[in-house]
Amino acid sequence: MKHHLRRMITHSLLFAVLLCGMASCGPTGTEPETTDGHTDAAVSEPTDQTSAETSAPTETSAPTETSAPTETLPPEETDTEKSYEDIGDGHFTLDQDTYYVVCGRQIPVTGSYDFDQPDPVALTVTASDAEAISVSEDGTVTACKAGDFVLTVREEKYGTEATARLCVVGDITENIIISVPVWRGIWVNDEQFGYLRDADVDMVVAVSGVETQNWTVSMNMLETALHTWKDGRGVFVLAHSTTDMLSHVLSAQDAELRRLVARFEGYSAFAGYHIIDEPYDCNPYTEVQRKLGLLDPDALTDVNFLPGGSYADMVEYEHRLDDYCKLLGYESNAYLSFDNYPFGAGEGTVNEAALFGNFEAVRRAGLNNRVRTAFYLQAVGGFGNAYRRPDKATLTYHTASALAYGFKWIKYWSWFVPDYGDPEATYNDYTDAIIGKDGKPTDLYEVAAELNQRVHAIGPVLVNCEADEVYHTGKRSTSNVYTKIPETFFAQPVGNAYAILSLLCDRTTGRQYLMVVNKNLTKEADMSFTLAGVDKLTVIDTATGIGTEQVLTDHVLNLHLEAGDFAFFLLPEGDFRTSREESANLAMSSHVKITADKSQGNNGWYVVCAVDGNRTSEDPSACGWRIPAGETGTLLFAFDETVTLNRIDLYPAGQGVGFGSLFPKSVHIYVATGGAPGEVPTEWQEVYGNDAVSRPTTEVPVIRFDAVQADWVKIVIGNGIQAAELAEVELYHDDGSIPAPGPTSYEEIVQEKGVNYALHKTPIASGSAYESTVDGWGLKYLTDGKTLRTEPEGTNGWMAQGVPSLTPEAGTVWGGVDLGGAYTVNEIVVYPRQNGGFFPSAYEIQISLDGENWETVYTVSDDTGTDGTARTFRLDRDVTARYVRVSATKLRSSYEANLGGYLMQLAEIEVYWN
Repeated sequence: MKHHLRRMITHSLLFAVLLCGMASCGPTGTEPETTDGHTDAAVSEPTDQTSAETSAPTETSAPTETSAPTETLPPEETDTEKSYEDIGDGHFTLDQDTYYVVCGRQIPVTGSYDFDQPDPVALTVTASDAEAISVSEDGTVTACKAGDFVLTVREEKYGTEATARLCVVGDITENIIISVPVWRGIWVNDEQFGYLRDADVDMVVAVSGVETQNWTVSMNMLETALHTWKDGRGVFVLAHSTTDMLSHVLSAQDAELRRLVARFEGYSAFAGYHIIDEPYDCNPYTEVQRKLGLLDPDALTDVNFLPGGSYADMVEYEHRLDDYCKLLGYESNAYLSFDNYPFGAGEGTVNEAALFGNFEAVRRAGLNNRVRTAFYLQAVGGFGNAYRRPDKATLTYHTASALAYGFKWIKYWSWFVPDYGDPEATYNDYTDAIIGKDGKPTDLYEVAAELNQRVHAIGPVLVNCEADEVYHTGKRSTSNVYTKIPETFFAQPVGNAYAILSLLCDRTTGRQYLMVVNKNLTKEADMSFTLAGVDKLTVIDTATGIGTEQVLTDHVLNLHLEAGDFAFFLLPEGDFRTSREESANLAMSSHVKITADKSQGNNGWYVVCAVDGNRTSEDPSACGWRIPAGETGTLLFAFDETVTLNRIDLYPAGQGVGFGSLFPKSVHIYVATGGAPGEVPTEWQEVYGNDAVSRPTTEVPVIRFDAVQADWVKIVIGNGIQAAELAEVELYHDDGSIPAPGPTSYEEIVQEKGVNYALHKTPIASGSAYESTVDGWGLKYLTDGKTLRTEPEGTNGWMAQGVPSLTPEAGTVWGGVDLGGAYTVNEIVVYPRQNGGFFPSAYEIQISLDGENWETVYTVSDDTGTDGTARTFRLDRDVTARYVRVSATKLRSSYEANLGGYLMQLAEIEVYWN
């Protein structure tokens, strides 16, 4: 009788264990395998009942003293003791014929024996190429080189060994990533994935909309992708995170996220999660990305932004981009991504405002926060004839300009003809793409393949570079969304060169590179540039990545570029960046990365607005940093080099009588030194702590402490159940020469009858379901003085977060105003939205002095109004209040687009003393 022992070879140096005796161990069968080494059960659609958290092994009862004795076999049926003197090969087998591994990761080898092994026997793992794997002192085996190899596991004592194919593919994040979206299972086959691999595409993305959100289709993608893995290259899969995976990612509990991660564990082609495409507010998804980053550090988490034109202006867009980057923290493995299609129907045309306005906004946000950036490449025409199918020059230009702006991930829109929604309708709305409607490569396939190969040839250099300075030259470069080349830049055009010049700097080595892009989409061009201080440089062949030294005559670089094409050069050692004077304020240093864990993220309240040099809240687009009510917020500064500091200035937000009204009641400041880059310290030294901070009035709080050295500075603020605000945070090493802040804008309260005290004061609410400056919905519109959308520059108002009950618990759905100080009031006016919809049918008017304890001063139990007529509530006495709110006790209607269900909407609230 054979005894099988299935063993995990975890560190590639294997040690045998004692086999179970016949009385306690039964035979173990071999499970059927897939090409990825998974059992058939692993690729069937999982359920919560079979999830990682609910699949604990069954507990068996221990034998009792009265158990029947084991029957002894007759002598003729007893196995004769096996001799191990000459076992030979074939008795030890590996569980997989092929091991698929990403370079730099461990090799999860498992194997089985078909004989009793009473004594531990040493086994070793080797590869056909000595450089293919490494073995650490503790026996951990790591894949070190991309390519195909033979893996050999040898049992030293008896001389038996087994072999398997080892297929190692390079880590796609160590190059420029090139991906394509997939909606339907019809594209998931060996033919199409073969086209992708041959065209140097790295990854397919299961995007929102149709079949690839389905678990079965996603598993098929992972299995099919492995068929492309050979010669060190292969296709990866970015799976979707919802539908079969999660019902809704924002509401997912930690246990659900752990199950999601467990479902993809062990699938070699799995690259990460496509979370959502184009939400209006991306901030809420950063919490999910951070959690997934902790659970699955190697997995990408993909959230894609709308373009800047979807917001009120580019200032708001830049703030939203920056806020998102800061909230990603250090845990999430994410890129800052957006899409926009700038090539209209006219031949050779380009919408520069859209193309470079978005590129510049994303570049700055990524650069300032050290977050990698991604964009969608226009590779198809249509969408109501809004844009054209690109030719070679256009496809090259879109790619080249993105590389010049520092983008690290190119997402084709689209490789296949878009077939989300109704395939027939979308097919008719689009031209052929890289792959045609017949499923065959089009004329653009070879163009894309060659372009992708060029990108990957120089990608290992570009992926480590930041686009520090990007300029446009030529008389035709007239848009105000990009910067014309300044006279102080080291490279200057000779004549009218119509080009993009980008200075890229390697963040590790400090070496600098120059990229030049021909902006002409219809003509080739000869260009010349004078490079101050450069006698020679290295021309990098974009087809091979190989550099050739070129000597310059009179510092002049001459080059010829095809329409839309680009050239790439390694500059001599030195710093060619335009000089920049560093601020004494360490918070504005170019050598610091700033992150936060909380932010309102709209209506002028963003993390970056607390470190932008603007010390007041007078600019409504840059009020400061606000922490949502009842929460604690952390602002984290990570410096590239150790700094010394002894002073932190905290500028209150607000103005007039509202100045400092939501200044944090709790402030704690910590510092830390040492630690690896990107690893947040666990040990901190507190240099200041106060849980009873007084509201500032005429002076800005300046916190001083003994000088300390720090690589990290952490500021933690809170304000009880209220929101907490700061207009600016400044960090200094003050030797006595830095002046104290000037006087504030604080004003004492002056009572005046007939004045709307709520106008332009701070609105407050239980939550806000939707914030859109384009649509005129948002919390800030609750006190903006606009009661009708039809008014000049009118707005809609505020929309509460939906709740599942028609009769919400008291104090859970409300909107109101913080007057900034205690006022005598006796009249409150509340405006429904313009058509009267979603106004509560029962509610209470409540007041408070501290934002925590509320008094009901007016009750409405049956509001039957159905139009936009204002409701006026005259109190029977004068009351003193700082906070006034409308708290719903019964709602009217649900809203299908809001996952919460029942809604409350208000256009405006006014507060008077009449």
